[in-house]
Amino acid sequence: MKTRMFIIVMLFSLFLVACQSESKENKSANVTFKGGTDIWSAELHTVNNQEKQFILKYTGDSINTGNIEFKLNDPNWAWGMGDIKLDNEGIYVTEDINADKISTSESDIIEVEVKWNDKVDTFTLKNE
Repeated sequence: MKTRMFIIVMLFSLFLVACQSESKENKSANVTFKGGTDIWSAELHTVNNQEKQFILKYTGDSINTGNIEFKLNDPNWAWGMGDIKLDNEGIYVTEDINADKISTSESDIIEVEVKWNDKVDTFTLKNE
């Protein structure tokens, strides 16, 4: 009788732990980090902490920005690109950015540095 009760309690405990872990994973499955200045805005989208999409948008007056480079700095990684061009609406989008090497958590604050036409703008992206 004690053995049966022990097995039931253990199975019930495992079930509760599994449900709790699953709800935490689902809660952080899709995270979007946003931020910007008067000139630039950016978003970093993560899905299951794997696939990522980065969107950089010029919000200034004239889209004549020339070549652009940007860097993202997180507490655990850094990533960037140079010699990029914006589309006609002033937007640059990149997807699946080194998903196996980049890991974010919901509480991360990601620093962004954008360089263009001998100018530099910095801002942070936060989970919203």
